[in-house]
Amino acid sequence: MNKETNLWDLCVACFDACKRGVCALLRLLGGMVRLTYRRWWIVLIVLVLAAATAYWWQLPSRREYKVEGTLLLNGPSYSHFENTYAELMYSNPLSATQNLMCLLGIDGATARRVYCFESYPVIDCMHDGMPDYVDYAHSASFTDTMLIHLQDRARIRFRLKGCVNALPEVEMALLRYFNARPDFQASYARYRTTLEREHRFCHDQIEKLDSMTSAYYFRSSEAETQSGVFSGERKIVLPLKAIENHIRRTYMVDQRLSMAIAPVVIEDHLVLIPKALYDPIKLALVTLLIGWLVGCLLAWIVEDRKKIIAWLKR
Repeated sequence: MNKETNLWDLCVACFDACKRGVCALLRLLGGMVRLTYRRWWIVLIVLVLAAATAYWWQLPSRREYKVEGTLLLNGPSYSHFENTYAELMYSNPLSATQNLMCLLGIDGATARRVYCFESYPVIDCMHDGMPDYVDYAHSASFTDTMLIHLQDRARIRFRLKGCVNALPEVEMALLRYFNARPDFQASYARYRTTLEREHRFCHDQIEKLDSMTSAYYFRSSEAETQSGVFSGERKIVLPLKAIENHIRRTYMVDQRLSMAIAPVVIEDHLVLIPKALYDPIKLALVTLLIGWLVGCLLAWIVEDRKKIIAWLKR
């Protein structure tokens, strides 16, 4: 009985606290409305300035866009790439060595419009070596055996402000930045050599399979190997699943070899999200609300300036 009474008292206390909070908020809003009515010219001036700020922020030269793209790493691992990409993520415009203009070799006007670099791992869920999704939340653990972090792909994202025509220039600058690094070039040379050997091996095996199939097909129907390759007249029993996997592997190797033209390649170019980062209507509403709050604060300071000065002099 005592526990029920204590719980009831706690509920009543919480209700009373919420009621007092709501009443205090309503009194504050009422006071702000009265301030707006009495000192309307102050609030109006601040609102006009806020509207001008919102309009200026939505000018084409001030709009911000997200840019994303998937990089194919031909040799460098994802961890190696991430360490190099950190130079762009933490570039400092005040530093002569870490300035984005110096790192990418672009002009200062373009460098000031590119910022907020980020990178994300690409996850393989099916264990087939193909990308399944991008881990934007960085929630997939490297120790999780069910989710494989692909070491040959990386997703990058950055923001572009103002003229979007600078995107091709930024894309070429990023490729030059990565592909000119000696460590990336060394990893690429080893990777390219291994890939060419695998390419020759896969195609040699395909030719051997074709020759073997043709030779067995035109033999006599009674010809039969020790392992029983033939069953019936001109019927061949081959490990079709293994052959299918080998053909699929050969196709993947051919595809990777055609893309391995440099240490880092951008798949299908960088993509610019056409919608601006800030919604114009939401930005205008938030700016006007902040302007009203600032206007009411200035109006209160003007009305009670004598009390404020007396309090400061105490």
